[in-house]
Amino acid sequence: MEIPGALAIYGFWGEKKKKCCIVNVYASCNRNERLETWTELLKMIEEGENCWCIAGDFNSVRSTDERRGRSEHSNYRKDLNEFIELAGLVDLPLTRRKFTWYRSDGSTKSRLDRFLLSDGMLNLWGDCCQIGLNRTTSDHCPVMLKKVNSNWGRKPFRTLNCWDQHPEFIKMVEENWKSTVVEGWKGYVCKEKLKRLRNKLKKWNSEVFGSFENQIAEAEAKINEVDNKSEDGEITEEDVLLRREGDANSKLFHRIMNSNRRRKLIRGIYKDGAWIEESSVVKQEVREYFNKIFQEEQWDRPKLGGLQFKQLNEEDSVWLEREVSAEEVKQAVWDCRGDKSPGLDGFSFHIIKSIWNVIEKDIVDFVQEFSRNGKLVLANRIKKVLPKVISGTQSAFLGGRQITDGLLILNEVVEEIRRKKISSFIFKADFEKAYDSVNWDFLDEMMRRLGFGEKWRLWIKECLQTASVSVLANGSLTEEFKMEKGLRQGDPIAPFLFLIVAKGLNVLIKSTVNKELFQGIPVGSGDLNISHLQFADDTAIMGKAEPGNIKAVKGILRWFELISGLKINFNKSVLYSCHVSDEWRRMAAANLNCKSGVFPFTHLGMPIGDSMCRIMPWIPVIDNFNKKLAIWKAKSLSIGGRVTLLRSVLSAFPIYFMSIFKIPKIVLHELVCLQRKFLWGYTEEKNKIAWLSWEKVCKGRNEGGLGVPNLECRNIALLGKWWDRFGKEDHSLWKRVIVDKFYGGSTVWDIKEVQTRNASTIWRNIVALGDERGYLL
Repeated sequence: MEIPGALAIYGFWGEKKKKCCIVNVYASCNRNERLETWTELLKMIEEGENCWCIAGDFNSVRSTDERRGRSEHSNYRKDLNEFIELAGLVDLPLTRRKFTWYRSDGSTKSRLDRFLLSDGMLNLWGDCCQIGLNRTTSDHCPVMLKKVNSNWGRKPFRTLNCWDQHPEFIKMVEENWKSTVVEGWKGYVCKEKLKRLRNKLKKWNSEVFGSFENQIAEAEAKINEVDNKSEDGEITEEDVLLRREGDANSKLFHRIMNSNRRRKLIRGIYKDGAWIEESSVVKQEVREYFNKIFQEEQWDRPKLGGLQFKQLNEEDSVWLEREVSAEEVKQAVWDCRGDKSPGLDGFSFHIIKSIWNVIEKDIVDFVQEFSRNGKLVLANRIKKVLPKVISGTQSAFLGGRQITDGLLILNEVVEEIRRKKISSFIFKADFEKAYDSVNWDFLDEMMRRLGFGEKWRLWIKECLQTASVSVLANGSLTEEFKMEKGLRQGDPIAPFLFLIVAKGLNVLIKSTVNKELFQGIPVGSGDLNISHLQFADDTAIMGKAEPGNIKAVKGILRWFELISGLKINFNKSVLYSCHVSDEWRRMAAANLNCKSGVFPFTHLGMPIGDSMCRIMPWIPVIDNFNKKLAIWKAKSLSIGGRVTLLRSVLSAFPIYFMSIFKIPKIVLHELVCLQRKFLWGYTEEKNKIAWLSWEKVCKGRNEGGLGVPNLECRNIALLGKWWDRFGKEDHSLWKRVIVDKFYGGSTVWDIKEVQTRNASTIWRNIVALGDERGYLL
């Protein structure tokens, strides 16, 4: 069948003789002709229940990343993306190269050629990818759709959360656990019992549940049958129930899961310029890569001498080292997310919690034996004492400190710089593989200097040095190897240990400031100076624009690298400056060997120093809305499914920005429009009826609404939280900044009486909202 700009061939695919259509596209350079091609293809797809493979030269790109050397009108990209979305097609990742078309002189290159597959085609031939081959005489590169090797070896055992719903599950576990008799130290007993239970669960799962793949296929067939009935008006009450339950295992769910799997799949690697796809070779290279990262070069590092540290008192140190109680062990387990697994045994915390009454005694005995022998550490203990020794400029992981604290301070510092016209800079430091690079001896020295006892330090050392690591390559485990440095991300205690490491940098900067070798930014009318802010490994160092300050920053970071192992990647770090000459900016950036930039900028994903009453700084939030909507595809969900996603996911996107900034009316309107279109299934081709007003949609379900959060009300509530904290957190750094800037540093003041000449837009909006809503009464 021939249509403008495309040629379609119908046939049957594979042994199942599934009806399919392969379309070869050669799109026109003219936009109107391309639109005609997309329209005709959409009609074909809507009329036929086929598996679709549409491939060829689309003469357009999907994003700016797919073109270099020449810009393209945004409407052209929008046309192609809307066609792909409305047709329900999937654009598989392209491997080996980024572009498929090159101008003869190399000045322009684009990704014009691709394969687009329907869900039906992917179900028939799912494990495939697009491969960009080398071009010869043509200006286009051949693109090959190839089935890839999906068998990368043995997959690790994993428990399934649905098991605990079976009436015989707990009884089976209890019988197996009690009948298993093992002699030895408590850790060995636990390990062997879990190992034998794991073998029993594998057999039990096969006997009771059978093949999940077959059950899912049967359920999908039933749901599709119900969909067809509904279109013919023959749907029954039983069918409605099945369709409602089907949302939990809908086409959307499978589309997202399959998309994530394809995106994360390793199809091969380059080694010495050669492309390798052999799974065993790739797994070995992956193992060697990570093994090299965690190996420590042995040499005598310098020590932290002559610096003053705030220490734990003796009472706290003894409290940390007390024997572990059964209640603490249970609390540590319950604090872990249910879908997380503690190790290679594959038991998720959801299953461990469900069988806790059966295994509790053996687990507690094991932990208490470790405690007595000096081999256990609890994250719940260390996080209770760390606030006593961690500076207020470090705002990560500790109770009462939030990521927004540092962001509010940084915005207020930038506002102060602009208002007082201070020649200044802010250096955003990027650490190379921060968690992976921590030197264990430095961590131990930091704990000693902070007053942690010897027994506690031995526990930490034992936990770090006895750990083994295995890497998942396409779901298959590599051989294990030992770590010689670094912290394991995902380990509950790792964030708190990293805070201790980062404390070293904090003390170095403070010492330099105290010796008047570095000058921070003066804030407010008092003696408050801000020199640095830290959130885990994200560090911002700020000071006056003077050569001595730049030299001090370079020296501090170099010294910290030598003592801790954490190396700054100056090529990814950025120096932002304000009220300085272009010559000074270039000189300073060259001195630090980093990039240079100007205000405003982003830090931790938040705009810093920008005018948030405009729409431009909110574009990332709007883009996140659109990206999610493009993935979800409203037509794949029932109205109930769309309401659930609106309540639980989409309405949460703006929370980060709305925690500090008042959302502009124009942004609010744009976000609500996107929500409304998704809820009622609106498309460019068809307007759908809105059965409820948006005001009613946002009301609670007990009031006859759908319970979708009202973004404006949520924004007001988030800003109102600052008042609750303002009255309670007397010693927090962010409150001191606000008091010094807007209330003259006085200890007695009326919160409404903001010094208008000094008030930033952020704080003025917060005060105005608080006054309007009665928070200040």
